[in-house]
Amino acid sequence: MNTHRLLVLALAAAFAAAASAQDAPATRAQVKADTAQAKKSGELPAGDLDRKPDQVTPGKYPAAAPSAGLSRQQVKSETRSAARAGELQNGDLGKTDAQKDPPRYAGAPEKAPKLHLPHRKAKAAASAASN
Repeated sequence: MNTHRLLVLALAAAFAAAASAQDAPATRAQVKADTAQAKKSGELPAGDLDRKPDQVTPGKYPAAAPSAGLSRQQVKSETRSAARAGELQNGDLGKTDAQKDPPRYAGAPEKAPKLHLPHRKAKAAASAASN
């Protein structure tokens, strides 16, 4: 319960600070109205994990207004070109496809460099000598 009180007081202080920055002191009624609105929309953190109620149970709260970002077609196009370039991460290591398989993606050398593997030469020589 103390956490809830602290959050409400912190929110009230934040609203008061914002109002004082605008050179118009917030009245008690304004702070209460702002706090009630934040509570209604699920913006006040609750519980020990400080998760907002709209994150825990999003169906209970109104959805946030969509941002004016990219269209669905633009996002799909960017995702396709990132996949072609090997820029998408996959797996648990967080590596991109281009990092996992560089010769397959643009900017990589046509042929992989020849590796110097002395242990293979030694094995080949040993097997040839034993025959």
